[in-house]
Amino acid sequence: MGTPQRNVRVKHRHRHILNVVRAIWFHANMPIELSSKGVLTTAYPINRAPTLLLEGKTPFECLFGSTPSSDNIRIFRCLCYAKNRTSDKFASQSSKCVFVGHPFGKKG
Repeated sequence: MGTPQRNVRVKHRHRHILNVVRAIWFHANMPIELSSKGVLTTAYPINRAPTLLLEGKTPFECLFGSTPSSDNIRIFRCLCYAKNRTSDKFASQSSKCVFVGHPFGKKG
């Protein structure tokens, strides 16, 4: 089960993530069905931010041994364009979308 001290840290981190998700969701006026995307979107920058507990390192850096890139962090619910896969030269090359989260296990 682990030590009680670690359980408290995990509970605080979990509460922090859910509070941030809740604030983003109410502000963005998004449907609750997409809340799992909100958890992943919230955890993404948190895992790439330095923390005192890890002596100024990021959780990403401790797991993978390299500093994370912040190039692909986007603003939640911003306008984005998804590339269409079409062979027609005159068809639309992209579709307007709304960013709702970083895909799990992918860069873009």
